[in-house]
Amino acid sequence: MSLLTMLQTEHRNLARLLDVAEGELLKMEGGIECDRELLRAVAEYWREYPGQCHHPKEDLALEKLQQRGVLGPELPAAVAREHVELSLLNESLTRALDGGGGKQSAELEAVLRQFIDRNRDHMRNEERSFFPAMHQHLAEEDWEDLEFDLFDREDPVFHQADESKYRVLLDAILAMEERRAAGQGQQPAGEELQPGVTDWIADITTVAQFNELAAAGRLPGDVHLRAKPGKGYVLERGGTPITTIPTADEQRAAWCACYFLLGADRG
Repeated sequence: MSLLTMLQTEHRNLARLLDVAEGELLKMEGGIECDRELLRAVAEYWREYPGQCHHPKEDLALEKLQQRGVLGPELPAAVAREHVELSLLNESLTRALDGGGGKQSAELEAVLRQFIDRNRDHMRNEERSFFPAMHQHLAEEDWEDLEFDLFDREDPVFHQADESKYRVLLDAILAMEERRAAGQGQQPAGEELQPGVTDWIADITTVAQFNELAAAGRLPGDVHLRAKPGKGYVLERGGTPITTIPTADEQRAAWCACYFLLGADRG
């Protein structure tokens, strides 16, 4: 997938995690005990994924835009400041979750609200200023140079040893979206990947396994993953390419295809 598509998909998935966190905040505001372990998992995921994978992608894209002379120093500096601020907020959230002897507190509510609001503001700001600049000024060869560098980095979200740690988050997202859909009389948004997908996603090690699951109906609508001539993989739906995945690692390609299907159609 292009770097811009990748970042947009990641924003949608991060927004869904913020919705899960807000659900716990609303419970607290209503005098109901929150799920502290779920919130700890949110905080840990936020430290690992945006910090190690998502923000470095944005930093490289900003650097490329500056090299092209289409950005002054103001936007990259603002994005960098916000990344630091969000990292500090996550540390504050972790401390608030670990403090208070396990009791809910006004401090935890306040920090969690700030964490949710500032992350949403940050993503909106990037989508209004940074992302349009990427779309307008970066060419296909820029994406290819950036993407292979980025996909060669270890991805903590899909690292098999850590999969059980993040399963609770994905299951919470799917459960939340099922409840919303049921309340609105709609098909659940989790149609893209069925509930329970995290029970088997970490076991996918080959593109052939991904395609077997797709053929068995475990993945949405006639999708197929194939190798590109030269390098990388193409994800197709009904024979039509819907994204490219720039990695030579077969297992990572299959995982990234699942991740794309999980978040790509949510807006």
